[in-house]
Amino acid sequence: MRFLLLLFLILHLHLRHSAAARPGRMPEYRALLSIKAAITDDPQSALASWNATTSHFCSFPNLEYLAVSGNELTGAIPREIGNLTQLKELYIGYYNTFSGGIPKEIGNLSNLVRFDAANCGLSGEIPAELGNLQNLDTLFLQVNGLTGGLTPELGNLKNLKSMDLSNNMLSGEIPSSFAELKNMTLLNLFRNKLTGSIPDFIGELPELQVLQLWENNFTGSIPQNLGTNGNMHEVDVSSNKLTGNLPQNLCNGKQLHTLITLGNFLFGPIPESLGQCESLSRVRMGENYLNGSIPKGLLSLPKLTQVELQDNLLSGNFVGVQKLLLDGNKFSGRIPAEIGKLQQLSKMDFSHNNLSGPIAPEISRCKLLTFVDLSRNQLSGSVPTEITVQLYFNYTSFSGNPNLCGPYLGPCKEGIADGAERPHEKGTFSPSMKLLLVVGLLVCSIVFAVAAIIKARSLKKANEARAWKLTAFQRLDFTSDDILDSLKEDNIIGKGGAGIVYKGIMPNGEQVAVKRLPAMSRGSS
Repeated sequence: MRFLLLLFLILHLHLRHSAAARPGRMPEYRALLSIKAAITDDPQSALASWNATTSHFCSFPNLEYLAVSGNELTGAIPREIGNLTQLKELYIGYYNTFSGGIPKEIGNLSNLVRFDAANCGLSGEIPAELGNLQNLDTLFLQVNGLTGGLTPELGNLKNLKSMDLSNNMLSGEIPSSFAELKNMTLLNLFRNKLTGSIPDFIGELPELQVLQLWENNFTGSIPQNLGTNGNMHEVDVSSNKLTGNLPQNLCNGKQLHTLITLGNFLFGPIPESLGQCESLSRVRMGENYLNGSIPKGLLSLPKLTQVELQDNLLSGNFVGVQKLLLDGNKFSGRIPAEIGKLQQLSKMDFSHNNLSGPIAPEISRCKLLTFVDLSRNQLSGSVPTEITVQLYFNYTSFSGNPNLCGPYLGPCKEGIADGAERPHEKGTFSPSMKLLLVVGLLVCSIVFAVAAIIKARSLKKANEARAWKLTAFQRLDFTSDDILDSLKEDNIIGKGGAGIVYKGIMPNGEQVAVKRLPAMSRGSS
């Protein structure tokens, strides 16, 4: 169901039907008609009743609430909107498409408390005049195409509680003037192009509850005082270029429910205090360089539903929760049988670790599992029959465990059962013996190859020694091959102790006598 045009005209207690209230003289009246004139497309006819003959505008000289959200309006926001000086709430975003930027005349709306222009195609920079809205407590400009830096004048909004400038193309650093936003509870700047460090004063904002800075280019460390105000509910600084340690006091007020720091360069241990943060429900700290062990109690917190610690340098043992993504670490030891107690477990990824021993059959008790990955570990033995009937297992669930056997992996070798090998029977080779045998065969192969090469070279030299060589002391019209062709039994003309004499007729008709000497040694003739 589409949003309908909402136009509340709130009156002062004492309305006057004076000449000053006639349409020709009311600034609010003219402003509304200017808004309509600036709209180039109104497919739902939301503003059809706004015309010069409308009489009801005369009765409402002080417009306090204007909402045109969700009407698929196109066009520009007219400057005359600044004439609605009594306006307290202005909603123009969502399912509208306004060309151009935010008119600086909106800064004239000194009574404005809430300004929502989210997701309506705005471009350009945030006008400095918005800093004049001293009564503003909500500023929503998210999901637009705003550019430039964060306007320092926004730091003048002492009453501002919620500011969402996310999903734009804002650049530069967080202005130091934002330190004056003492009433701020929500600060959303995610999905922009912001740079620099996260200022320490962010951690000093006394009322701050939600901080979302993800998908920017922030560098440096997370302010170590973040959370000391005791009010933090949600922190998301993921997908930046942050370094350093995690703050120790993120859960000071025991209200933190979401902590997301994935995709940075953070190092050091996970703060032990998070192991006692019973309000935590989501923890996503994967793709960093965190090391050490998981704090005691972290994975058994009562409200915890999601844990992502993949691709870190963590070590140690663990117990399970509802959702475990621990792939790409250095966990060792066996999968604990206690994992079967997690009746709400839906996703489990232990791949690319150093887990060993058999697969705990208790996994089959986790009836809600939809994804399991135990690949690339050192698990051994046969896959328990209790879990092979579950639909969430396939070949990729177990691949990369050379000592694992069973369904999808082929039959188990004799002597392997329940993850352990029975003693080798007489006549079988131990792994070390097999290794020595392979090395011996390799050495023999190399020796044989060398011997074959030497033999081949020797035969080549012998053949070269046996080859005929004709040395002529005068010009000849025949070759050694012509002479060899004459060495036949039919051409013998004489035999003796000094050899055999053959008669040969050369290609040019010349007759020659060829004497073959007796063999004196190997290789000669």
